[in-house]
Amino acid sequence: MRSTSSASGTPEDDGPRLTIRAAAAAARLGVAVPTLRSWERRYGIGPEPRAPGAHRRYSAADMARLEYFCRLVGEGSATADAARAALARTELTRREAAAPGDAEPVETDPSPSPGRARGVARCAMRLDQSGTLEILEQTLSRDGVIAAWETTIEPALLAVGRKWTESQGHYVEVEHLLSWCVTVALHRVRAATPPKPAARRVLLACSPDEWHSLPLEVLAAALRERGVAVSMLGAAVPAEALNDAVGRIDPACVVVWSQTQSTAEPARLPVPGEGSHCRVRAAGPGWLSARPPLAGVLLSPADALDACLCGADNA
Repeated sequence: MRSTSSASGTPEDDGPRLTIRAAAAAARLGVAVPTLRSWERRYGIGPEPRAPGAHRRYSAADMARLEYFCRLVGEGSATADAARAALARTELTRREAAAPGDAEPVETDPSPSPGRARGVARCAMRLDQSGTLEILEQTLSRDGVIAAWETTIEPALLAVGRKWTESQGHYVEVEHLLSWCVTVALHRVRAATPPKPAARRVLLACSPDEWHSLPLEVLAAALRERGVAVSMLGAAVPAEALNDAVGRIDPACVVVWSQTQSTAEPARLPVPGEGSHCRVRAAGPGWLSARPPLAGVLLSPADALDACLCGADNA
């Protein structure tokens, strides 16, 4: 990593710690700079505070925290839980440095959020479709799509997935019921005001052979919630079909989701035609392992929502 130093050759940060700007930090993580700012705003996982008026710079400790966060998300942890775990890990390191051997243990396991997430998982375990839908719809209405996803729906899905793993393949029916209920509840989300008739759409699709479409369902519902027109193509969209769709409707933005490394192929991303102002964004943890590497990956539905809203505003 290239360090940033003053003209005298000494680091611009306090003490011997070397720092980098946001653009370099984003490039190292493989995400967009707005995504870094979104993580700081949503989860408090930005750089440690500097002197008033100083540029935002990322130290080695800041980067270690963000890399740990990205690793947890890539392994399947809920985004909000991964952020809490990364921050707790930093606090533990700080305590150990201040008082070696005397630091109190800090919980760093990104476990599911309590409360409604547990209620959703329990309803699903009983195959209680109506009860599961009721909790999901209440949560979406109360918290909004992104907050409901991060604090309730995603943790519940991860809890059910762990149950399936621990039981050596049992409870597949529970995961299917919960996924179906989540999709139905998301489809029922509507905006207070409809999209403007002349507004360009946001086009959503999973990469070829990628069947994890639920994060895109979350993104579609969050966009509808904000009055943005959406066209959803769903899972495992062939590259040729996605290119044809981009050419037909010339969307303001197209988001291609990849959950796993095996479905992240940069060469199969759509290429807008000459004169198009469509922005193509790679979203999902699969793209972090893409070869060749991609810059500006949107790691979560929340990150993708911010990028889509920016694209819609500029359309």
